[in-house]
Order: sequence, then structure tokens, then C-alpha cells
Amino acid sequence: MARSFLSLGSINADFQFEVSADLAGGGTLPAKSFVQRAGGKGANRAVFAQRVGVAATLIGRVGEDHFAEQAMAPLRALDLDISGVSTNSCAPTAVSMIAVPDDGEKTILLASNANRDWDAAALALLENIIGNADAQAVLTLDFEVSPEAVDLALEVAAKRGLRVVADGSFGKDVKGEHLRQLYAIAPNVQEAGVIAEMEIASDADAEAAARKLAQGGVDVVCVKLSDGGCLLASGGTIKRIAAPPVSVVDKTGAGDAFTAALAIAVLEGRPALEAAAYGVAASSLAVGKNGSQEAYPTRAELDSMFQKVLGLGSASR
Repeated sequence: MARSFLSLGSINADFQFEVSADLAGGGTLPAKSFVQRAGGKGANRAVFAQRVGVAATLIGRVGEDHFAEQAMAPLRALDLDISGVSTNSCAPTAVSMIAVPDDGEKTILLASNANRDWDAAALALLENIIGNADAQAVLTLDFEVSPEAVDLALEVAAKRGLRVVADGSFGKDVKGEHLRQLYAIAPNVQEAGVIAEMEIASDADAEAAARKLAQGGVDVVCVKLSDGGCLLASGGTIKRIAAPPVSVVDKTGAGDAFTAALAIAVLEGRPALEAAAYGVAASSLAVGKNGSQEAYPTRAELDSMFQKVLGLGSASR
């Protein structure tokens, strides 16, 4: 199977705690449970694609440490192409501390480490993989890696004529020139506000931010909403796509599932509305289980949820 789903982004060792206490109070808080997992936006998107039957290639950086094995072992088990992952002898593997309260609304403390430290050899590997990708490939990326890596990836993708689907993190690193190089972007509300350089305090503000990003040159803008739905800005219109009611266990990795499913829909030639609905379906499934990669669905589950999302319809704004 051709490797047509490329994922450039963060690769992390995750340390996740389930908590009941209010995290805003400070001090020492009790945790109900603790587990070590693999994570990172780039890795999560690649795992999602692989789980639903779309062969993925991951491009990123890890350190020379035991955290790298924690981050990479589940990827090898899925037979995911990790030939684009290079090892950094100077910076450790990225680590994230994730606290998940009873409502599933996680808080993450991230040390980017190797994700942000790319040398000439790593950049050359990135250039080679993207430059030799299938002509119909889709490049997905996030901005949690080195800005040099992002800029080079976008340059090579443009030369190859590849469509690029971006996550919105880190929003502060998304520049105006980046928007003109993207086919689609899927920030959450907070990220959309940062990228659009405006405060979002209402649905109307979120719609204005989506329009502004679209006017910046992006064909498809999906602003991910806290209720699991999204605002789709494409073709000069705004549509709100609702999420079906689901039991929320853990929102970790749900946004990455959205972006991965959006990119898969683009790869498969689906129109913007269906692509956004595919993203909503993916995130709706991902919040139903603990963890990120562990919570990702099969293709049959994704397609079934997609039909439910389509059945809810969409509202033009």
C-alpha cells in the first residue's frame, strides 16, 4: 500500500493522571490512577490513520533515552512507517504530563525537548521523505516541532503539489505566510483566537476567526468546538457541524483524531462538508475511552459514526 498519509509532528512520552481535585488550587493533589503512554500530535495522527487502514509515515524526533522506547514501541507494533523519525543525541524525548479530571477536560504540561531541536541531517531526511512522496499524498503537520522543519516541509510540499492539513498547535507559531500554504487547518477555539489575533468570547467571535483564517488563504478551516462539533469555513460560507451526544471519558488526543480524519477525507477526495463531518465523527469516538492512541477507532466504527454526524445535518451561518 502506498504511504500517502505523511505526519510531521510531535512525538511524546505521556504520563497521565486521573484526578478529581480542582487543579487550579495548587498544592499536592491526590490522583486516582497513573499510566504511562505514547503520545504527541504527530504520532497520534499517524496511529489514527494506521488504525483505520490508511498506511502512514511519521516524521519527527526523539532522544536517546528510555522515554523514546515508551513513545515508539506502540508505533512499531502497528507496523507504522517510522523511517522518518530521527534520534537526537543532545535533547531528550519530549514528555507531557496529563491530568484528566472527572469531566474529561484534560490539562497538559509539555516539555517539547527533541521535538523542537532539528539538525541538518534530520531536516535532510524530512526533505527526502516529503520530496519522494506519492503525488496524491497528504501531508499533515502540527507546529509543536521546530519552525525550520515546518517551513521546509511546507516548501517541499508546495514544490510537489501536495495538500497540507495542519493542526492548530502551537497557535503562536502559525504565521500568515503559513496559512497561504495550507489546504486545511483545524485549530480549537483558543488556537483559532491566537492565530487570528483576536479574542474569542462568543460563537460570533469564533465564526469571525474562522472567516479570517479562510481569508488568509486556507481552503478549509475547521474550528473545533468544546462540545465536539466544529465550525467549517469553506467556499465563502460558515457551517456549524454538530456532534452526536456521547459519554466523555477523556479528551486527550481527540483533536488529533479530528485532524487525522479530516486529512484522510481530503486524501480520499471527499468534499469539505464531509471531511469536516469525518473529523467530528473521529473526535466523538476518541473521547469515549481513556488515552489517545488507545482510544482510536476502527474504520467500521469511524464510518458508522460519520453517518450519525451526517444525519444531524449542518447549519449555515
